[in-house]
Amino acid sequence: MAMQVSTLDILIEKGHFEPKVARAVAEAIENETHGNQLVTVPVLDARLAEFENRLESKFSGVEDKLGSRINSLEDKLEGRINGLENRLDGRIDSLEHKFDGIENRFDRLDQKVDVRVGGVESRIGGVEVKLEAVKAELVRWVLTAMVAQTATVLGFTYVLQHLR
Repeated sequence: MAMQVSTLDILIEKGHFEPKVARAVAEAIENETHGNQLVTVPVLDARLAEFENRLESKFSGVEDKLGSRINSLEDKLEGRINGLENRLDGRIDSLEHKFDGIENRFDRLDQKVDVRVGGVESRIGGVEVKLEAVKAELVRWVLTAMVAQTATVLGFTYVLQHLR
């Protein structure tokens, strides 16, 4: 194994290892690093770029799927909303038709009430005229009775005065 002299110098002078211990540590480090692949900056950059490409392709696929699902849901919701609007329009039209029918019935009833009230008012008017006629007749009879009574009293007074 090719050990660097500078590595041994670092371990002996800066680490204060004994030369045998420094050689053992350097050999152990070399054995460990020799069997493994060391990652260099260009290798790491290439791996990161590959990983970014894979993530980007997966995310673009997910974005496409989400976009199509969102569009599908929007279409479904719009269809349901249109269906509900149509149902509501139909029900409102039906209620307006019923309301128109009720208004027509009220108008007819109002006309019937007006006709009947007019008939009752005319009958009341006729009764008032008859009542006035009866009052006039009653006044005439009362006056006639008073005149007759006065004439009778005068007649009795005359007879009584002449009989005495």
